[in-house]
Amino acid sequence: MNYSSGSTSMLLLAVGFLLLSSAFVANMVEGQAAPSIDIKDAPPTVSPSGKITVQWSVMGSGKIAHTAVHWDTKPGNPADFKSYAKATPDFASLDPAQDAPKEYTVTFDAPSSGTLYYVVHAIIDGKNVYNPDGERRILILGVPGLGLPGQPPAIGGLPQAPAEAPPAGAYGAGAPDMTLLLGIGAVVIVVIVAAVFMSRRNKS
Repeated sequence: MNYSSGSTSMLLLAVGFLLLSSAFVANMVEGQAAPSIDIKDAPPTVSPSGKITVQWSVMGSGKIAHTAVHWDTKPGNPADFKSYAKATPDFASLDPAQDAPKEYTVTFDAPSSGTLYYVVHAIIDGKNVYNPDGERRILILGVPGLGLPGQPPAIGGLPQAPAEAPPAGAYGAGAPDMTLLLGIGAVVIVVIVAAVFMSRRNKS
C-alpha cells in the first residue's frame, strides 16, 4: 500500500492548521493590547463659566506622547482632533512619553453659554486614538434645550449623550472579525484532515 500522496496531503493540512492557530493566538493578543480610551468621569451639565473636570484612562499598551480633551462650542469631527478649536494643555506634550495604561484628569473653564462639544484624544506609538463613543457634549445650565432621549437623567433633568457617532472604521471598528474567520478556517481544516484520513483508511 502506498500512502505517500495521502501522507503529503495530511502533512500540508497539518502545517496549514498550525499556521492558522498561530495567527489566531497572535490576533487575540494584539486585540487585548490595542490602545483605547475610556472616559471615567465627565459632567453632563455645568454652570456658565464653571469648572469642568474630565477623567479618562488610556488602556492597552504603548507610549503616550500626547493626550487631551479637544473641545469647541460647535460640533466637530470626532475622528479629527484638529476640528476642535481648543484643547487642554496639561498633557499636550509628554516628554518623555508615558507608558500605557495610565489615568489622566484635567480641569478647565466652561464657556459662558451654549453647548460644549468634545472628544478625548491621545497619540500612542505615533497613532491617533479617540474615545470610542464619538463626540460628547456638556450642556450649559440655563440654556434651553434637552439632550438626546433614552439617556440617564442628570442635574436638572438634562442628560449626557454623544452628539454624533464616529464614522465607521475611525478607531478600528468595522474591520472583519478575524477571530471568527480564523476559528472557522481551523474547523474546516480539521474536517478535511479527518476526511482524508478516513478515505485512505477505507482504501487500505
